[in-house]
Amino acid sequence: MMKNTLRNSSTPTCNVGDAPSQVVGFRLSRVTAREVKSEAANRGMKLNELFEEIWAQYKEAVRPEANE
Repeated sequence: MMKNTLRNSSTPTCNVGDAPSQVVGFRLSRVTAREVKSEAANRGMKLNELFEEIWAQYKEAVRPEANE
């Protein structure tokens, strides 16, 4: 029998190695979603890997102090 548990926004949904991860949901236009998926596929990356790369570049460009 499955135990019912409530999840909130701070509850990790799965673990990858030792680093917990969490689903983050947001909408994109169909055109943008297609472009992002194509870019990830062209680089041989998963969508979350592409997002993490983009986020790291954003932090470096816009908020360099965040990486200290």
